[in-house]
Amino acid sequence: MVVAAGTIAIMQSEQGRPPKEAGLRVLVEPETVTSVREDGTMQLESSRTGSTYLCGPMGTAMWIALRQYAGHVEPAVELLAVRWNKNPCRLRADFDTFIGELEDADLVSVVE
Repeated sequence: MVVAAGTIAIMQSEQGRPPKEAGLRVLVEPETVTSVREDGTMQLESSRTGSTYLCGPMGTAMWIALRQYAGHVEPAVELLAVRWNKNPCRLRADFDTFIGELEDADLVSVVE
């Protein structure tokens, strides 16, 4: 399956199933809506809290990868690390920052 976000295409393998020891999982808070704006950026918005978050291309790709893997962080990191030929440890740090910002905006919660 290919998911396109602007000019970003992500190939998904293994039908998005995370391994049993997937680690952290990002859960979307109730009433959080994702939309693509006219300028191509992705916006997350909570009608419950009024919080909004705009994603550039990297954030959009991370969000799509997380959603493909039902919020499981490690397989999402692995997917993009391979796709972008990037060090998984460094990319994981980018994911952690991204997820922390979404948590601060009350758009997601994280469970182990």
